Amino acid sequence: MEIHLAKAPAAEEEVFGWRRLWSGATAREGVWSNLRSADVLLLQLVSDQEAAGRASEVMTLVERHLGKDDPQRIRLA
Repeated sequence: MEIHLAKAPAAEEEVFGWRRLWSGATAREGVWSNLRSADVLLLQLVSDQEAAGRASEVMTLVERHLGKDDPQRIRLA
């Protein structure tokens, strides 16, 4: 988690990094990627009850980013 959280500010400062060359994306993708990775690792440390309490948040993210026919979305639902 610490590594991902340390990488997030560095990704924010990246102006002409490799992500921009490949996709035209801004460095914000790197920030969010590292924050989400840290979040996933954090969820591995919490109790089952706490993880279940975040199920609606996870489903909201899945619905926002995966199409209705996506196998991962279907499996999670």
